[in-house]
Amino acid sequence: MLRKLLTHVEGIYKCREEMCEIVQRLCRISSTSTDLHGLMAVAQVISEEFKILAGKQELIELPPRATIDEHGNIILKQSAPALTISQREDAKIKLLLVGHMDTVLPYKENLTRLDLDKGYLYCSGAADMKGGLVVMLKALELLEKFPHNQSIGWQVIIIPDEEIGSVASQNLLRQAAKNSDVGLIFEPALPDGSYIHSRKGSINIAVIAHGHPAHVGRDFTAGRNAIVAVSKLIMDIDKLAQTLPEITVNIAQISGGEALNIVPKDAVLRINVRYSDKETYRQWFDGLEELLQRHRGDVTFEIVKLSERLPKPQTPETKKLFEALNCCWEALSLEKKSSYASGGVCDGNTLAAAGLPTIDTLGVIGGGLHTPEEWMEIKSLPQRAAVCGLLMMALATGDISLDLKPGFKRKPNVTSR
Repeated sequence: MLRKLLTHVEGIYKCREEMCEIVQRLCRISSTSTDLHGLMAVAQVISEEFKILAGKQELIELPPRATIDEHGNIILKQSAPALTISQREDAKIKLLLVGHMDTVLPYKENLTRLDLDKGYLYCSGAADMKGGLVVMLKALELLEKFPHNQSIGWQVIIIPDEEIGSVASQNLLRQAAKNSDVGLIFEPALPDGSYIHSRKGSINIAVIAHGHPAHVGRDFTAGRNAIVAVSKLIMDIDKLAQTLPEITVNIAQISGGEALNIVPKDAVLRINVRYSDKETYRQWFDGLEELLQRHRGDVTFEIVKLSERLPKPQTPETKKLFEALNCCWEALSLEKKSSYASGGVCDGNTLAAAGLPTIDTLGVIGGGLHTPEEWMEIKSLPQRAAVCGLLMMALATGDISLDLKPGFKRKPNVTSR
């Protein structure tokens, strides 16, 4: 039944060079999560490109995000704004499309190359996820040119802080999820084009040790070394993790101390924990608190939660979404895609925790993420846009019906902010 819609997506394959050029333009703007100037520049380019959709655009100011310095002090840092674009907000079916403009690594021209013979673009942020933003744009452009799109409304939210946990953006995403029926996120697909159907939860915590400073030469024994205390604690934390094989604990960073001739007063241990269910995490956290009590003495400890994304399980609703997506691959005479569980996290975790059925790997095929060797497959740009565009058209015509359960559907007149 979807084949009658194919004439509305055929033109996208002629846009491959244009799509690749937009990706390169976005990539040439360095936009790490803390680069406010770069993030604003990317937002401006995105805004200009998305004007073709004639949607309502708005820059949403986000609250400052809390971080911790090397001494354990909480510091508030300014966030760049999020960009939202919306169309037909009162439509029967409401889609929430999410992307991010930040990258882990800055743009470096000497590490960027376009290999047209092999069909790859090598550049930091190309796959994750500036290529995905262009897939989102062109998929929506297909929908907006479709003459029977009136039953589909959509809201795009492009955030500036996904790579550091979406701390400032999470409330915006949660509220938008409550006013939506389906979540579509344009994180990169796996290198073979497969999707991710479920994700572990992730929490970042800081363990702060407070000791006592002293002059190393004159009064060394009066000091209480916070770094030594944390170092002893780390081995026990690692042993604790080994007793819970369903959890992953990464001892990520240690910071602290001042001058070399001062006994360190403070030290901060930063840890990332990946878990499949809250009970497993609770067991680990209870064990951590017991360790802190055991190690407590002249040095005291405190725990600060920096960010958290809850697990994203595979649900009957998300299974229906993947089935619908594979119908689109088949209609395009392309091989159906598999889906897998992942220990990685993204904004799909946030939307799923808010109860929204979500597919979060609709972006380009790519690999080498978060490294200088990041790559994107160029031909996947129009291909992935065609599949997503066809899915949205089929939802608009009713050729694909998700039959979402009562009680999940959004409440009327709920705003997205």
